Amino acid sequence: RFVNVLRFVHDGIRKHICIATATNKTHYRCDHHLDTMDNSIPVAVIGGSGNLGREIISACLASKEYSKVIIFTRKSTLEEANKKEILLNLENRGALIVPIDYEDEESIKKAFELMKGGAIVSMAPTRVQQLRWAEIASECGVKNWVPNEFATEHNREDCEELGDLASFARAKLEFYEGLKQIKINHTLFYTGYFNEFVTQRNGFGINLDEKTAMLEGGGKQLVSWTTRADIGRFVACALPKCIGRDSIIRVCGDVKSLQEVVSIFEREMGQKFTVTEVPLDQSYERAKEKKCSVFALICARGKAYVGSKEFTHPSSEDLKDVIGLDNSSFQNFVPYTIEDGVKEQVEKRRSSK
Repeated sequence: RFVNVLRFVHDGIRKHICIATATNKTHYRCDHHLDTMDNSIPVAVIGGSGNLGREIISACLASKEYSKVIIFTRKSTLEEANKKEILLNLENRGALIVPIDYEDEESIKKAFELMKGGAIVSMAPTRVQQLRWAEIASECGVKNWVPNEFATEHNREDCEELGDLASFARAKLEFYEGLKQIKINHTLFYTGYFNEFVTQRNGFGINLDEKTAMLEGGGKQLVSWTTRADIGRFVACALPKCIGRDSIIRVCGDVKSLQEVVSIFEREMGQKFTVTEVPLDQSYERAKEKKCSVFALICARGKAYVGSKEFTHPSSEDLKDVIGLDNSSFQNFVPYTIEDGVKEQVEKRRSSK
């Protein structure tokens, strides 16, 4: 009777889980069948001790869907005091540390052979490295390659509109075209900007010390925000469901305009900010003069929201209800919101005084 109940539940879930929805893009969201979850897969992260890499490793270790979790790292990294502690912690939790000589293709191949049938997440710093390593991974029987392209999507139209500012967008498009030529399935994650960086580096024009905000394009455009820890969780949840096929995953932890971000800071700090709304045409000029970041300009152009359809506010705060985002398929946790981040930053500032 117990076996029959399990079969009934399994069949029922399979009938009701339907994730395949074609978009007008060149990819499709992955088609999730429970059959892909019957067997766990190996996963590895190149640069697994870095800021984002370690979060992906940590989330995969917390999942039960991976047969092994591997960190590929340079031998020299093992001797760095700060990285050594991070790697030891992850190793104690079950990660396997595999040193690689990235200048030696035989060393790379030997390591990648451990990943046959699995997925590799690459934190490689250059796209040239990623393409060559993806080729080697394909030769070694790796099923999926996840490139270090977490952020926002770009297209030919962006290159034309941004002109001389579009070097990064052109590089991304060239990389995507190169990746398509390699016989390996690739999984792209569009997660928006790091929640943690909303006030760091003054990249988005918000200055907490001076209580000012320079909002390019007026700051009303919606932006996708995700913490690095939540990106790790999204990746860990999605990969087993997308193994063996090309996929674009559109997820984020929160959706807020920069105007909304400033309003939350004003409320939590109990102080009004001096806000300057910069017209979009002036933002282009300011970006050329390096008076604002390209990231701020992308926000101003309304290109920092990662959903495939126009955003509609859900009845609740849960982004699982938003059509055009894939949170309903790949979010098995409560995301960290912009409001959470603002409260944490404000509390830290108060504690440091």
